[in-house]
Amino acid sequence: MSEARVAARYARSIFDLAKERDIIDIVKQDSEFFLQACRQSRQFELMLKSPIIPKAKKWHVIKRLFEGRFQPITLAFAHIVLRKNRELVLKEIFQQFDEMYRDNKGIVKLLEYFFQY
Repeated sequence: MSEARVAARYARSIFDLAKERDIIDIVKQDSEFFLQACRQSRQFELMLKSPIIPKAKKWHVIKRLFEGRFQPITLAFAHIVLRKNRELVLKEIFQQFDEMYRDNKGIVKLLEYFFQY
């Protein structure tokens, strides 16, 4: 299965769960924080994608960075993704989540909207 399809499926699961529990806006903040961490630290992103670094070490890093900042459900979701060996697409999962959030709220990116017309 392609990485994009995997990311979309995982994003849909966290999106639906957050919506069901009425914490979608809070999980969106978690998603933004995670993506910001990826943008600000290339080392963090490379660590997630490294096949050499054990999952336990990756989880330790994620837990230290995001525990207390993330909703428990978001942190638990990240742990599940790691246990399922899908950490390679964690960034893409949160990007897909953001797209689903914008679609749900009717938010259109200004540049995309501008260039379509």
